[in-house]
Amino acid sequence: MATTTPTRSSSTSPPESRPTSLARPSMNNGEPWHDVLPENTILRLCYKALCLIAVSKSTVDHWHYLIERPIKKEWIAHKEMVVNRFENMNITAGLVLTTTAVFVSTTPHTAQGYRNEGEVGIALHESGLSRGDVFITTKYSGFDGLDIPTAIRNSVNNIGTPYVDLYLIHNPRLAVPAIPTAWAEMEKVVEDGLAKSIGVSNFGVQDLEILLESAKIKPAVNQILLHPYVYLQQAPIVEYAAEHDIVIEAYSALRPLTKEPSGPLDAPLNEIATRLGATTDQVLLAWTKAKGAVIVTTSSKKTRLEGYQDAGDIELSKEDIAAIDAAGALGEKRITVRIGLRKFGVAVLVAVAVLGLCSYFRIRIDKLIYYYVRSLAR
Repeated sequence: MATTTPTRSSSTSPPESRPTSLARPSMNNGEPWHDVLPENTILRLCYKALCLIAVSKSTVDHWHYLIERPIKKEWIAHKEMVVNRFENMNITAGLVLTTTAVFVSTTPHTAQGYRNEGEVGIALHESGLSRGDVFITTKYSGFDGLDIPTAIRNSVNNIGTPYVDLYLIHNPRLAVPAIPTAWAEMEKVVEDGLAKSIGVSNFGVQDLEILLESAKIKPAVNQILLHPYVYLQQAPIVEYAAEHDIVIEAYSALRPLTKEPSGPLDAPLNEIATRLGATTDQVLLAWTKAKGAVIVTTSSKKTRLEGYQDAGDIELSKEDIAAIDAAGALGEKRITVRIGLRKFGVAVLVAVAVLGLCSYFRIRIDKLIYYYVRSLAR
């Protein structure tokens, strides 16, 4: 059935009659969808603002990523920690916890996106340590649009090392043009001797399934966000990794204490910490260890790093773990509701702004909605 594109009109022209149907209009010989919008600049702006009301969760999360990530205090502390480690040999650069023991090792953790590879290289050079004394992890972050072969060579040059011990894809979104293709390039990194082991970060179950279908080298690790407030949503990937002998590395394990204080976890953590003569952060690290994850954590304070070491000696009972799990599930629900309300508030503000602009410039809101619905119908 043939369709037609509505005739454009200026802001001074009589308003068009409302259509009786929302038939999908033609694309004007391949022109972009926004070309069916009226030429009135104000109406275009209002239309785009209206689109923000229906913004997807991924877009909101991306805004949060762009705004918050570059100024995260953890990154600053991480840089200070790495430098301090090699200025004072009594300060440990990294902490690795396993399900059976605690290993405190010199493990600088870098990434292109962290912009700390240069600092690690300087610290390594000035420390006098041999290459075999350190375990270096860095990540492919798609920085400056570079591909994996170019990025890894830049990384080893920045750090001043012939190879890294572990090289990760920072996020499945960076595995372009497809996960199998990107992983094949990672395998070539191992073949070229630029990395001893390779792995991924923030991969879900479906991402790993796609990867493993064609992989010649299985990922050594999958580094993910893991703490009690996200355990329910992360449990499937933790279980899947265990089934396929992929180590889970947990970052932000202490977030409930540092970013979400005074939550449901406070009561069980305080009770367990008092009974065991430990601190709440040690108990939280012990819980992460009990879930079978290796902990990646940072601090610029020597005393805290020493406290993290002691967390490896803490054994939680099944009852302790269950209590933390229950509090974490409750906290996750509360956080989800709070985030939902926050997004709803933003949507309301945008809607009010759009209505205000429409009223001020005498723009018909029904016409604005009509163009919005038509774009969705394409």
